[in-house]
Amino acid sequence: MIDKALKLLIERVYPLGDQEISALQSMFTSKKVDKNCFVLKEGQQTQSLFFLKSGIYRGYYVKDIDEITFNFFFGPTFYADTAGILENKPTLQNICALEAGEIWEANIREVESLGDQYPSILKLFIRFYEMIFAHNQKRQLSFIYESAEERYRNLFNLRPRVVSEIPLIYIASYLGIKPESLSRIRRKIATS
Repeated sequence: MIDKALKLLIERVYPLGDQEISALQSMFTSKKVDKNCFVLKEGQQTQSLFFLKSGIYRGYYVKDIDEITFNFFFGPTFYADTAGILENKPTLQNICALEAGEIWEANIREVESLGDQYPSILKLFIRFYEMIFAHNQKRQLSFIYESAEERYRNLFNLRPRVVSEIPLIYIASYLGIKPESLSRIRRKIATS
């Protein structure tokens, strides 16, 4: 039986037939993730493609003693540390559950080989990586061309779940500002 969350995600990215979805689904194993548990932790060697079926997750790096948030993930979505996988190096990333959920894990090379049999599965992941690349490029440009207040307003408009469900300390880190600066920005917006 095809999982509804997986099918929903696939339909948003690049629709596949039921046979292809079933083949892809069969590559994954499922497990529950408790709040504050890690899906991926700095120093691990990974070849995993994750389907974050449910839950809320924070992706961050640790530099010196600071945690620098690079993204928030709301299930359902896919995730992989592509740099670590391509370079065959331990990951620098931490993916931690902010809310309990369910994840599925597959070996990314096995999923790629499934693309030999089902080329549309490769097209799905090409389209997904294009979306990620565009998102990351827009994020880089926002740090070049926008003020912290503009970045917060855009986050509020484009990703309202982040603003409503994520602790402010992590939002500040994601925006590249201190929590006190975020508090000032929020007060300014509330009074304008």
